[in-house]
Order: sequence, then structure tokens, then C-alpha cells
Amino acid sequence: AGADGEKRPGLVLAKALDREEAAFHELLLKAIDGGEPARTGTARIRVAVLDANDNAPAFSQAVYSVRVPEDVPVGSTLLSVTATDPDDGTNGDVKYSFQEISEKATKIFSLEHNTGVIRLLRNLDFEEVDSYELVVQARDIGELFDTAKVSISVTDVNDNAPQLTVSSMLSEISEDAAPGTVVALVHVQDRDSGGNGEVRCSLDEGVPFRLERALDDYYSVVTARELDREQASEYNVTVRAADGGSPALRSSAVLALRVLDVNDNAPVFAEARYSARLPENNAEGALVLTVRASDADWGQNARVRYRLQEGRLRGAPLSSYVSVQAETGALYALRSFDYEEVRELELWVRAEDGGAPPLSSNVSVRLLIADENDN
Repeated sequence: AGADGEKRPGLVLAKALDREEAAFHELLLKAIDGGEPARTGTARIRVAVLDANDNAPAFSQAVYSVRVPEDVPVGSTLLSVTATDPDDGTNGDVKYSFQEISEKATKIFSLEHNTGVIRLLRNLDFEEVDSYELVVQARDIGELFDTAKVSISVTDVNDNAPQLTVSSMLSEISEDAAPGTVVALVHVQDRDSGGNGEVRCSLDEGVPFRLERALDDYYSVVTARELDREQASEYNVTVRAADGGSPALRSSAVLALRVLDVNDNAPVFAEARYSARLPENNAEGALVLTVRASDADWGQNARVRYRLQEGRLRGAPLSSYVSVQAETGALYALRSFDYEEVRELELWVRAEDGGAPPLSSNVSVRLLIADENDN
């Protein structure tokens, strides 16, 4: 009651208010006098509850997970984190920040303070880091906050071609090397994972070599059959590698190999047999004919020398009638022939190469003496 005896009602708070439950309260105040009959009066009271910063922000989920291919462009949005604060006005404004993040990750990811959007600052590389674990914080204008974990998994993209390393065991190989002779070791690796990192190796078709797997990432290049220098004196063997990506990435390396000669070819005469006519009374030292032989081998193995096979004619050695020049194969008459005494000569010339041991072949030579009217 007041000093003048008037009764003045007071509105007393019966329990704590919660603006987040009810921002306003509508009351009806009724006054009743003591008359008979009693008369009443009413007044409407509207109580507006002012906000206090008594609620922390709350993330929509405790853990955010996202899978990102390693070739996602820089500047891309990876995900958004969201937190809400039921307080009113500035008390409900939420700002986002990283609470726990590695130094490396700070250069790769950005977090927008007002929106919670996480973007990519730099290119990802699955082969360097395949996952990141971050902790983000949502804070209001006071000291109230909430945290959530962010898990970013980087998925592999086939962005690495196979790497080939060829270690030559031999740069030269003899043509009589046994099949299975190792000529090189090949090491192959691919930094990608899964099928993108599975590598298949091959050689070009038609070469006398094959690949044999030695260890997981190693192959041996071996001879598949006997070599023949006369058919191919050198090889540039291309080793090819392809990974299991789609599309596949490929690489290659070239192995240079020279085939060394073996004396496996005898000289071959240009003709199966030779014959010539020589008029009687010829001059001593006259050229009768020239035999020629070639050898498919190389170097000293292909150097051909000629000599006369021993035989006799009329009791005298053939070498007293004719001679063969060792280097050229030229056949010379060493005496003047008389048709009435010798009408023909049958002899053999041998061609021998310079191999060790040497290989040789023979050819028959028939020399006919032509008659002249000298009697």
C-alpha cells in the first residue's frame, strides 16, 4: 500500500525466465472493489524478456567427413560446417575458426569465419598425404563455444605414370648366347594406389627377347631364342609399362644392345663351279680367271683367303701349273701350255675365313686348253 493508503500491486518474478522458451509473457491484472455488487477493472500487461548470452553455439553434427579426389581444383568448396546459437541478436552471432590444425594444413585449407565454408588453397596430393584431421570451433561474442571434428579423406587419381629404370647387364651380347641369358634388369614403380598403381610391362613383338618377373617390381630382360648377327647386328629393345588406371598412363625405356659376331658362316663362292678357256702357247703368268667368295660374318671372321688344293698332273704337282692369289682369288698360269700335251686341267680352290677355328669351302675349276695351228 502507498502512503495515502492506496493499494499498489507489484509484479514479482516467481521463477527464472528463459527467453529461448518464451520471449514474451501476456498477463491480465484484475482489480475488484468492495462494493455490493462489486465492480472490477482489468489491465493487460505484456512482459518482454530481454536476451542474456546464456547459450553456447552447437554444431549440427559432432563429426564432419568428406572424401575429396586429389585433382579437385584450387578454390573449390570442400564442405560447410554449421553451428546455431539460440540467443538473440549479437548474442546469437557465430564465428568459425580452426581450433586444431597442422602447420601444413593451414596452407591447404581455409575456413570462412562467417559462413563455415572450408575451401581448398593448394593442390592436394594423395601420394604425400591421404587424410587430414581438423578441429573447428564455433564461438559467440562471449566466451561460449562448441567444437566439431572435420575428417578430410583424399582419394587417389591416376596422375602418376609408371617410372621405368633399365639397368643394362650387357651392352654387347654374342650371337651364340644361350636362350635365357639376362641382358638387363628393369625396375618399375607407380606412386598411385590400388589399380592406378598396378603396372604391366611388355616388350615389342618380334624381338628375340622376353620379360621374366624377378621380384614384385623387378623384371629381367632375357634372350628368348638364339640370336643371329647376320640378320640383326643390333637391337633397340623398347620396354613398355602401363598402369591400371582409366585411362591408363604409359611410359617406356629403350635398351640398346649390339650383337657380337661368331664365326658361324663359311665362305660361299659366287658360282657353284668355274670354267675357263686358255689358248695354248700362252704367256707365263697369264690371268686365267678369278674366283670370288663372300662370308656373311663380320671382321676377321669374314676375311677370306684362297689357296689351291693339292693335286698332280702328268706326275707334277698342280701348283707347278697354276697358282691362286691368296687375297684376290685370281688364278694364273705358271707355264705355257701345249694343247698336244695337256688339253684340260681339273682343280679345286679352297676359300678359308679368318675365324678361330676357320671355316672353309671348295669350288671346282675346269681349265680347257684351246688348240692353235702351231704344228
